[in-house]
Amino acid sequence: MFSRLSRLRRSRPNFRRNPSLSALSDGTIDQSFCTAPKGSFKHLVWQLKLKTRKSKSSCTVNNTMSATQAYRRSPPSRENSKEENSTNEIPEENQQSTFTAIAVTSYIFLVTLVVVVVLLLVLTFPDPEVWRPFDITGIEDELDTTNIQDTVTYIGGWRKGDRESELLLNSTYCNIDRKYSHELTKADFERIYRFRKPVIVRFQDGAAGWTDPQKWTRDDLMEKYSVWDIASGKSHDIVRNGGSGDKISSFKDYITRIMGDEDSNNEPIYVFDREFYKDSALPSTINVPPYLEVKDKVDDSIFFLGASKSGVSFHKHADAWNGVVYGRKRWFLYPPQNTPPGGVWPGFSSLDWFQHVYPDLEEKNKPLECIQEPGEILYLPESFYHATLNIGDTIAVGIQKKDAATDVEKLFYQAKDTDYYLNDESLTSEEKRKLSREYVNIFENLHRLLPENTEVLCRLGFAVYKLNHSSSTAIEITQQALDKDPYFVIAILNIAEYYSNIGDIVKAEEYYLKAKDINPRNWQIYADYGDFLAKLGRPKDAADVYLTGTKLEPGMVPFWARLSDQQYKSGDIEAAKKSRQPALKLQRGKL
Repeated sequence: MFSRLSRLRRSRPNFRRNPSLSALSDGTIDQSFCTAPKGSFKHLVWQLKLKTRKSKSSCTVNNTMSATQAYRRSPPSRENSKEENSTNEIPEENQQSTFTAIAVTSYIFLVTLVVVVVLLLVLTFPDPEVWRPFDITGIEDELDTTNIQDTVTYIGGWRKGDRESELLLNSTYCNIDRKYSHELTKADFERIYRFRKPVIVRFQDGAAGWTDPQKWTRDDLMEKYSVWDIASGKSHDIVRNGGSGDKISSFKDYITRIMGDEDSNNEPIYVFDREFYKDSALPSTINVPPYLEVKDKVDDSIFFLGASKSGVSFHKHADAWNGVVYGRKRWFLYPPQNTPPGGVWPGFSSLDWFQHVYPDLEEKNKPLECIQEPGEILYLPESFYHATLNIGDTIAVGIQKKDAATDVEKLFYQAKDTDYYLNDESLTSEEKRKLSREYVNIFENLHRLLPENTEVLCRLGFAVYKLNHSSSTAIEITQQALDKDPYFVIAILNIAEYYSNIGDIVKAEEYYLKAKDINPRNWQIYADYGDFLAKLGRPKDAADVYLTGTKLEPGMVPFWARLSDQQYKSGDIEAAKKSRQPALKLQRGKL
């Protein structure tokens, strides 16, 4: 019954177009509809008509209506009939109008809400230069910001990267191969990667696939080794110190005090220790694939630990691998034939290089790079230049061959030994000259093997200068390196020294100032330039340069001592006395 009535309601507009129901269309009520049996079609139409008109009338017993009722229900004219019909249909139109109004209102509300939200974001979101402590380097859509932390979180007791370091260093770009350990056979490793190219080895169980991560947690290390000595340093000083930290402290002191400190260049101190790991119980936890096997008397070890933005600047050595247990490490690598822009012996700290050289590199000069995730091991082929920056507290171990295996690296190792012996003051003049000639021969051979290598050119120029004191030849050779790499700070300083040696003071000072413009944060520049000015008898100028050096390296005694000396020579006695105090305190170990 209900369904039939529903169908009639939906078909009601057709009544007026149906000749058989014309009586209903003009308001006249046919009594045959009223007298029809209940349930019949006519009776249903009768009921529907009454309901449409909101009439409370029904068929009486005698099925008649009063004249007044008939008059009130039947309009006297066609116009009135139309008006009444329109009035009779108001409930349905009102219902439709109500739905329409609700829909329109909802749409307007949603549009208004979206506009307000967008305006609020535009007006209240901070300027990028304000909320980003550093510029994001590289292509922004390559950044993986899913791991960016607004609050400090810990894994194994070590801090994950904060927002600042993630925005500065994070990247999803990687042009280094990644292989799971079970997919890489020893034969494939030797054929594809050994001495040829780097690869990152992954493990299905993460760090647990090759060590016991629990033994590397902060609490476990502090419990066992808090009083042990550990060596740490800045990224470029580690390289200058032969691949080891130059500052000694207890492990506890480093963790609780030194690790969180930053120098004037916002670079934290980094643990780079060659004794700690092998003297600890950590080697017993290592179980790496056969192609990364560690052998006594063949392999050396290095323990790494540092906060975000710590790392080590460009250097190279024999075959090695580096395993990260906690934290993340961003790598920059160059093959032996391509010295990193900015050179080595380093003109830049890792952080300086990343912020001031890396962003301007042409495509052909860009490095191999990748972020090493926790639990991964990076194989580093012999002679590949590399620098690192840590993201979050990063703890890792490096295993490095003690002896070189390739012809190129054997020559570099030979040069290192020769350089060491050349500094032996007990040697006779003839012995030094013989060693100097050998030194030149080494770099001439390396130049034949690596003609595009700017480090080789720079050091060849220096070897010639030491052997023959021929500044003009040294300038010519070193300038070739500088033409290939205008960021090569050490090459610039060498040329300045060569010009100074032949008495071309104007040219020498031009190169010192050029080095300072390229990297004003390198303390070596202020040491060399200050000495140059002091020799020229310009004590006030020299004092100004040394003063800048003390700001960069407040713990370096020679800067304070030479500053005091030049202030005294320039007549500023009070300043000289004041500058002498830090030097005395440093020498006494109180600062």
